[in-house]
Amino acid sequence: MLTEYLPIVVMAGLAIVFGVASLTVSRAFRPHRPNPVKLSAYECGNDPVRLPRGEKFSVKFYVVAMLFIIFDIETVFMIP
Repeated sequence: MLTEYLPIVVMAGLAIVFGVASLTVSRAFRPHRPNPVKLSAYECGNDPVRLPRGEKFSVKFYVVAMLFIIFDIETVFMIP
């Protein structure tokens, strides 16, 4: 009975290993070159606050992406 789930467990294990390996490799080879201009204060005089790691796009990008996904899924269901 449990042997039927072995391929699923193997695929989940491979996915986890691949995810962890890709994160460690990307962290090892990424460029890290801070300079005084990047670390300086903004125009308002406040010290810059570090953004979350993955935040690279503005909110407008995410709104457009979500609208595209919603209308794309609606189109799939409208055309059988």
